Amino acid sequence: MLLAIDTATDCVALALGDGAVILAEHNWICANNHTVELTPQVNRMLRTEGVGADSLEAVAVGIGPGSFTGLRIGLAFAKGFAISHAIPIVGIPTLDIVAYGQPKRDGPLIAVLSAGRDRIAVQPYRWNEGYWKSDGSPQISDWNRLLNDLDKDAAHVCGEIDAVGRDALQEQVSFAPAYLNVRRGACLIAIARQRLSSGQMDDPNDLAPVYLRTPEVGKQ
Repeated sequence: MLLAIDTATDCVALALGDGAVILAEHNWICANNHTVELTPQVNRMLRTEGVGADSLEAVAVGIGPGSFTGLRIGLAFAKGFAISHAIPIVGIPTLDIVAYGQPKRDGPLIAVLSAGRDRIAVQPYRWNEGYWKSDGSPQISDWNRLLNDLDKDAAHVCGEIDAVGRDALQEQVSFAPAYLNVRRGACLIAIARQRLSSGQMDDPNDLAPVYLRTPEVGKQ
């Protein structure tokens, strides 16, 4: 049984399951209230499903990129939970969670997250051996720069796509539907389960969030 926690942006995701069955899943917009809302929501999920910490095999946590506050709070909670209950922790890149739930298609997949101040975090993916695999490092960009960088004949964009992004990219790319743009805790559990199956886990003392800083983006 894994507990999944992703607080990389205002869109928070929690899930509880063993990979084969998802017992509970919860997504909500917390509007920078991560500190106040995260712990009660996790406790409520565990209590509702009757799952104690001693039944958990590991904690899976999104490590970014994302907002400084969201990542710091989510990772601190996950590390504290794992250490206090002596269970493993697995850190998963946030954009991998976005990409994981997308169906197979030809051409590149571009996963995006809100990075604040009209910026986005962007990472390309390619379909390989049954999964979307990263095809480069995450970068900070903006919608206009992304449009200039994309292969417009094949690009498919998923993730946190706001009205500004849709307006900037309209008719130049294809978009994932709204129900596939939600970062799901169930996807986080699936990726973490793969990692655990191959014996991969993280040292909670060393696990750190992925922050991207490029203040020049958006400036002319």
